[in-house]
Formats: sequence, structure tokens, C-alpha cells
Amino acid sequence: GHDWGEFSVPSPWARTLAAHPSRPGAPELVQRTDSLLSVKWGHKFGQFDSSISNGSTITTYELQCRIGRSDVWVPVKEDMVMEHEEWGCQSVVPYWFRVRALNGEGWSEYSEESEEMRPKRRV
Repeated sequence: GHDWGEFSVPSPWARTLAAHPSRPGAPELVQRTDSLLSVKWGHKFGQFDSSISNGSTITTYELQCRIGRSDVWVPVKEDMVMEHEEWGCQSVVPYWFRVRALNGEGWSEYSEESEEMRPKRRV
């Protein structure tokens, strides 16, 4: 008869293992007033993302802000809402935003920085 031997080990490419999320899109300005900057961002799905998260569900987004000449990125919020209204902004100062996504495997890379944003000047 035939002697088939032991079963071989399953091929590693048979399924995509969970990985860090793909990188979100840069935050974009939605609306501004003399004290408000409203931003939102999108998240393009990766090739193997079941949802958008490489087989592991995204649990939160972290939005950060950098103000004026500072090099320091300040955490603004962590939740699943892909938009934000930043109140109390000063029209003389530029603001930048960036965002990253979290799943069970860890954080994505940060998005590109947003364009420089400024509130409208009070007349």
C-alpha cells in the first residue's frame, strides 16, 4: 500500500494574522469659527482588513493636536468618533492635528499631519 507519512505543517500563508491597523487618513478641516476648529478623518481599508483592522477590530482612535511653534503633540481624545470639535482656539495661532488607530495588536502609525488650521479672526 501507500506510505503517506506524517501530515505536513499548515502553510503560514493560509490565513492573514492579525496586525496593527492600517494608517488613518490625515484629519481635515470641516468648519471653523473664531474659536472653533472642527476636523474629521477617514480610514481606508487595508487589503486584508476584515473590517479595517487587519483581522482585529479597531477599538479606539487617538486624536492629537500641536499648537503654534510647539513640537509637542498633545492628546485631544480617544474614542471611536472620527471627528472632533476643538473649542477655545485662538485665531493668532496655527493648529495641526494627527490621528492613529488601536486594535488588539497595538497602535497604527500616525496619520500624516493635517494642513495648518487657524480659526477665523474676530472682526
